[in-house]
Amino acid sequence: GFSYKRRYLCDSCANSLFWKMFLTNFLFVLGILPSIYLKIKSLTGRDPYLKELAKANGLARKGQHQKASIIFDRLYERYPDHPGLLMNEGLGNLIGNDVNGAVNCFTHSLKACSNYLPVAQLMRRMQKPGV
Repeated sequence: GFSYKRRYLCDSCANSLFWKMFLTNFLFVLGILPSIYLKIKSLTGRDPYLKELAKANGLARKGQHQKASIIFDRLYERYPDHPGLLMNEGLGNLIGNDVNGAVNCFTHSLKACSNYLPVAQLMRRMQKPGV
């Protein structure tokens, strides 16, 4: 069967969706063209201001959340109260063992967008005992 739906995705999610679509539709020639179109769209038109986000996330993953926080602060000048940025900073704080900082970021993210599912799921997991 054929299906169509419009999705709004970040570049990373679009890339993983490309591979899923491409491999799923490999046998069906009609599905390959939309998959390639999605890949091209994910590689073009990126916001150059978000190039710093990869660096901030990399520092956060290494446990250097103080250095990452400086970059996140610059990103907040352009994207104030962006729930995804707040989530990324919160995850960096968690990796750096700053639980209070992480909870503050997650709470701020949910105040900015109360139905932002990734943060809501994180907060739910953090509230479960033994997790």
